[in-house]
Amino acid sequence: MYNISLYIEPGNVFFSKKPHRMSTVVGSSVAVCLWDKKNKCGAMSHFMYPYIRDKEQATLWYGNVAMITLIKLMDKSGINRHDVVAQILGGARSSNENEINNMGQENISVAKKALAFYKIPIVAEDVGGIIGRKIVFDSTTGHIAVLKVFDLRQSDWYTKYPQ
Repeated sequence: MYNISLYIEPGNVFFSKKPHRMSTVVGSSVAVCLWDKKNKCGAMSHFMYPYIRDKEQATLWYGNVAMITLIKLMDKSGINRHDVVAQILGGARSSNENEINNMGQENISVAKKALAFYKIPIVAEDVGGIIGRKIVFDSTTGHIAVLKVFDLRQSDWYTKYPQ
């Protein structure tokens, strides 16, 4: 049985050993889903910006902070990183960006570098392009459903689940 489904807002990470369905919506931001294939549990991070160097301003809105936090949450719970795989989603180029100034691509790069540093393999990715994605991640199976959309509405960002 699933616990209450969770919407992971930008600038948040979530991990639990209990079953959850996590969802989020990404454009140029990136969602990273980590799944422990042995213990059948998972985690999600959703960050908007690639990196921050000023420790005084470090928050989960930044990929370099969010990725470390996500991995440390799993480490502290006793999860063995050798059992963990990753999926990366998002990083689309917004219509007002060009190929040289592409925050989505920078977000993807930060996620990949962190996963490589922590030796967590990427088993799937749905990144880049010019359209947004609505994502649902099942922490028990590791499955992810992605709905690609050309137009992200404000109502897409903060989904309310029935109680």
